[in-house]
Amino acid sequence: MAMPSLQERGVESLPFAEMDARLRSLWLNFAAISKIPRSSRQENQIGTHLEQFALDRNLQIEKDGYGNLLIELPATEGYENAPGIVIQGHMDMVCLGEPNPAVSGVRPYVDETGEWITADTTLGADNGIGLSALLALTEDKSFVHGPLALMITRTEEVGLVGARKMDFKNDLDGYRYLINADSEDEGIITISSAGAGDTYINLPITKEAVGNKKIIALQVEGLKGGHSGIVIGENRSNAIKVMNELMEKLMKKQNMINLISFTSGEKRNAIPAKAEVLIAVNEDDREESLVLISELAARLTAESGLTESGLNITAVESDQQPAEMLTNESTIRLMSLLKALPHGLIRWSEEVEGLPQTSTNLATLRIKGNKAKIQMMTRSSVTEELEEVRGNIKEISKEYGARVRQSEAYSGWKPDLENPLLAILAAEWEKIGEKPMETAVTHGGLECGVIMGKYPHLRAVSMGPTIQKAHEEGERVNIASVSRFYLFLKNTLSSVAQHSI
Repeated sequence: MAMPSLQERGVESLPFAEMDARLRSLWLNFAAISKIPRSSRQENQIGTHLEQFALDRNLQIEKDGYGNLLIELPATEGYENAPGIVIQGHMDMVCLGEPNPAVSGVRPYVDETGEWITADTTLGADNGIGLSALLALTEDKSFVHGPLALMITRTEEVGLVGARKMDFKNDLDGYRYLINADSEDEGIITISSAGAGDTYINLPITKEAVGNKKIIALQVEGLKGGHSGIVIGENRSNAIKVMNELMEKLMKKQNMINLISFTSGEKRNAIPAKAEVLIAVNEDDREESLVLISELAARLTAESGLTESGLNITAVESDQQPAEMLTNESTIRLMSLLKALPHGLIRWSEEVEGLPQTSTNLATLRIKGNKAKIQMMTRSSVTEELEEVRGNIKEISKEYGARVRQSEAYSGWKPDLENPLLAILAAEWEKIGEKPMETAVTHGGLECGVIMGKYPHLRAVSMGPTIQKAHEEGERVNIASVSRFYLFLKNTLSSVAQHSI
């Protein structure tokens, strides 16, 4: 039997922390937001709800051309000259499961432990809790604060689109800090993220008849893969590179092979873990090719060691009968391009040990018609390095006759260890947290980096409650952590105003 939803049971069913009864406003807002379908690029209904919320409270609101919102909350009397703080969240969510949250909204409920809010679908705690905290601040008279601006973006979950298209008339000159409320581990403050940009490479190819050649199917599988914003510094193998190396070694030991197909990678931000290739070989070379591939595969597998212990390379004669294959020249040119293109970690951060500063991911490859289509994603917290690497990729590709298109990159966010807000945060967290505050950095992309590219005078941090299984069915948020997160946020805003840092 389904658990009663939060809407059905009411917020009174929640085990509120006695220290802050005003959490009622946060949970009421979350219950209201949860009813509204708000998948990425389908945010008109939630946007209208938020606009009306601000208008009903006589708050000044600006809506930019993309639909991002900026709601200004006047300072508490006597704190008008305190440093202004922008608090930011996004209105969309990842919608998975049945009933489809993109159609029916979400039915949150308290789980059997009484410690978590969850749902049978995705919950939308990312970023519904942060968004609800922003709204609760407008109704909370229990704390003093300087000027506040609530910045609410659209379409975050599919490429930070709202932040990238942000175009407010307000230049935020009166604001000093940016607090992003979209992190997922309480007591851990994120202080850096990477910028990124995509590269699309189309290499023209020429084909000819396969004739009486034999077809061999090659497969590389079992690599770890992983999110390029998280594991790129672990030296994980790329299936495109492994397959290309295998074919290169094969060509050095026998006659010409001709590519027919090369398929690898699924997403621009994931390291390819699998690659599949069809090649054509002379009939007389078929048996020798299979033996050589087996030997080369064993050598490559041994060289991968513990780093890629799951690597498996197979080769079998295929019963497929394709009519065409790449010419000798096109096969060699594509393989040479794949060898020349960079992949992996390029530079570590000098400020933070163990943080990748700049990297690039050779992400996907398909042969379609008369083109080989390649997609890459480059990341860096340093804009100049990001563009330098993208420029090198473009030059390399053009050397081999490829056409190149690059998306507009979004900016990164370097660690700011001198940010005065960090000392305030640490002091306030010490009062309520069970262990000392930690700082964290990520090589993934966050809206902070994009926003700071538009407002470089802001000094940013990211924080949030404990959320588990974000973007998955069964996503959940810890109730007690929401209480601490909201109190932490309020106390930080008050402390900045009182100390005027």
